[in-house]
Amino acid sequence: MARWRKIAVRIAKDEKFKQLSVKGKLVWFGLLTSEHLTPMGAGCIYPAMLADDLGLTEQDIELSLSQFAELGMVLVDGRLVIVKNYLLPDYNGPENPSQLVGWIEACEGLPSSNQFAVLREHLRARLNGSPKWLFSGLLDPLAQGSALGLKRLFWDRTGCEKPTGRKDQLRQVSRQVSKQVPRQQEQEQKKRRNTCSASLNECATFSQEEKNRRSNNQHADSDKLRDAISEKKRQPPSPPSRAGGQFAGPGGGRTPDEMFPIFYEAYPRHEHRLRAREVFMSRSLGVDWELLQKMLRAIEVAKRTEWNGIEKRFIPLPENWLKARGWENEYAEPKKEVTLRSVL
Repeated sequence: MARWRKIAVRIAKDEKFKQLSVKGKLVWFGLLTSEHLTPMGAGCIYPAMLADDLGLTEQDIELSLSQFAELGMVLVDGRLVIVKNYLLPDYNGPENPSQLVGWIEACEGLPSSNQFAVLREHLRARLNGSPKWLFSGLLDPLAQGSALGLKRLFWDRTGCEKPTGRKDQLRQVSRQVSKQVPRQQEQEQKKRRNTCSASLNECATFSQEEKNRRSNNQHADSDKLRDAISEKKRQPPSPPSRAGGQFAGPGGGRTPDEMFPIFYEAYPRHEHRLRAREVFMSRSLGVDWELLQKMLRAIEVAKRTEWNGIEKRFIPLPENWLKARGWENEYAEPKKEVTLRSVL
C-alpha cells in the first residue's frame, strides 16, 4: 500500500467534483485515502467497511459509487473500483521504473477484469503512450489478465536496465573487501614481524650496553673504595682526649642521634629521655658538634653555680632546657670569700 496519497488542491475547481453532493465529496476523499486502494488507484472496496470509516450508511456509499461511475471518475466491476486518473503524473503516478517496481507487488492480488483494458486505453490517450515502462510493466499485463509475477517479470517486460540496489552495492563492496583483507592482513603481519625483530635487536643492544656500563661503574666504584681505604690507612688515628669533663676530640661526621647520649649523660636531671631526644633532634635546634660543646660547657657552669646544692626536681627538665636555649644563659661563677688569712 502507498504510504501517502496526493490530493491536488485544484480538485475543488474540477467540474465533475463540483457536481457531487456533500456526502459524495466525502465518499470521494474516503475512497482516495482508503487502505483497500492499491498504489495504482484500484482495489476491492466494500461499502460496509467504507461506510463504517466515514460514519455513513451502505446506501450512501452505493449511491456515491454509482454517481462516480456515471461521471466517468471511476471504473466499477463488482467490488473492484478503479480511479481512472489516479496514475496520471499530476496525481499519484510513478516518476520512474524503480518507484513503480517498489509498490507494484501490491497489485498482483487484484482480480482479473476487462476494466483494466479500458483503463489502459484511457491512460494511453491521456499520456500518449509514455512512459512505455508504465504500460509494458503494469497496464498491459493487467489488461491481459496476467497480474501474477508483475514484480518478478517487471524488468524483462519493460526492457529497462535494472538499477543496482544498495544491497547489491554492499555485496560487491563486500566481495572486494574480502579479497583485499587477506593481502592487508599479510602485509600487516609482515610489518609487525619486522617491527618485532627490530625491537628485539634494539633490546639486545641496549641490554649489552647496560651490562657494559654497569660493569664499568662497578670497577670504578671498586677502585674508588680501594683508594679511600688505602688513604685512611695511611692517615694516623687521632685519639680523643678529655679536658675538664668535656669531649674535646674531633666531632666531625657525628649525627645528632650519636651526639644526644653525650648531652643526656652530662645533664644532671635524667627524666623524659624520649622528649628530650625529640627536641634535641629537631631541625629548629640544628645541633652540630660546635653547639654540643657550648651546651656541655654551659651545663658544667650551671652545675657549679645555680644548680649546685639544690634538689634535682628544681633543675629544669632536659627538653625544657633545650627549648629555652639554656646554654645561652649567663651563669655567674661563685666569688671566692676574701678573708684575712687569705690576704696574709
